[in-house]
Amino acid sequence: MKRFISKHGVLLLALVFGSCVECRAAEPASSPKEIKAILKKVADWQIKTFEDMGKYRALPPKPTWQTRNRYHDLTWHCGALYAGMYEWSTIADDPKYVQWLVGIGERNDWKLHRRPYHADDHTVGQFYLNLYEDLGDEAMIGPTRERFDWILKNPKKGTLEWDAPVWGDPIPAPQIPGRLPTRHMKKRKSCP
Repeated sequence: MKRFISKHGVLLLALVFGSCVECRAAEPASSPKEIKAILKKVADWQIKTFEDMGKYRALPPKPTWQTRNRYHDLTWHCGALYAGMYEWSTIADDPKYVQWLVGIGERNDWKLHRRPYHADDHTVGQFYLNLYEDLGDEAMIGPTRERFDWILKNPKKGTLEWDAPVWGDPIPAPQIPGRLPTRHMKKRKSCP
């Protein structure tokens, strides 16, 4: 019986895989121009619907804490959007994407979100640093630098345990202190 299943299982996998390969080969590859046009549509839609973002949020059938409320500009959700929008702006050949990002930074005074030790609330710092590297405006990184200087002077006390499950979402946050221009970081004698 075991031999029958594995023999037929292998045959079934070969048929499925073979038909997928055949289908993929029949599809024409998208050109860079077509891909760029799709990316433009997505970026433009994101900007157009940004203020109504909750309206488009996918929610489970019986939401518990999830709502259709708009996220704050400085949450990690928006930080992920800004990081992608920045990358798009580097190839878009249209200054409106950088202008939109600068507008987001200015209306939030280039600050990070409210929790000083929480990596989720540092995520927007990635796009601030990107814009600073391109535009050279010190105001874009001042509050981020101040936050990380403050963290170095005031190491977190107590446990780092969380009541909720820990996710890997805020991946960009750890790179922010390392990307801050060193001439701006205040010297520290020892690590905590």
